[in-house]
Amino acid sequence: MVCRASATLFLAMALALASAAVRAAGCDQIARSFAARLNISAGAMDEGGALVLLSEAAKEGLRACPDLEPQSYIAARIAELGYAAGARRTAAQTVGALALAQDAARRHPDSVRIATVLARLEGSLDAARRAMALDARYAPARVQLAWALAATGARAEALVLLSQGRDTERPASEWNARARIRLAAGEAKAAKVDAKAARAAKTREPELTPGTDIFRDTQETLGLSLMALGRPDDAKEHFELAAAVGSSKAKAALEEMNARRDNKAK
Repeated sequence: MVCRASATLFLAMALALASAAVRAAGCDQIARSFAARLNISAGAMDEGGALVLLSEAAKEGLRACPDLEPQSYIAARIAELGYAAGARRTAAQTVGALALAQDAARRHPDSVRIATVLARLEGSLDAARRAMALDARYAPARVQLAWALAATGARAEALVLLSQGRDTERPASEWNARARIRLAAGEAKAAKVDAKAARAAKTREPELTPGTDIFRDTQETLGLSLMALGRPDDAKEHFELAAAVGSSKAKAALEEMNARRDNKAK
């Protein structure tokens, strides 16, 4: 009986190991296929449609293999951007984006990119510091910590943080963040210089970001900088470009400019 029980236990263990090996092999294949899909999606003409499909693929992969970091990050990031499965983009992050990011962070506590998504969704200084502590070289984490510091009034510290590293390696999102914080600090000339640098930046964005978002933010920042410098006519062109791709701030600025013009005409 003992020998039979031992043999049964051994067989059960062998089957469990075999099943785990099959799952691991399957997850490896899912990871490779998803990486290939991610590369194909980059630069898609229909960014929104590509991101919706990518989100669905990520969630499908997670149902089979819940511990895949790339899929966990992509699902949380796309939800943060406002894309829901089977739908176009919404004005803000989709319902459940925070829960997705929190679950991803629990599964992958050492992933700086997941921690950065979570920090943006939570909006706290502590969360931003946790993300930065994972990898200080990761530009999005640095940017989020700078935003969090600036929100507390520590703009000087935020600008020092965003001046780290080489300018030639700085992505447009970081240039834009520095420009916005400089604007808030009353440094309009320096903000315009940074906004122009964002427009000329060649460094690839380190995280999944629609190209239209970068274009929108850059044009919006240029417009705000020029307005602060007393150049509304020059600012208008940039506001129009930003408004065309969904900038609510640019639309509000244009409406205000038109209202002033109409008042002067009376």
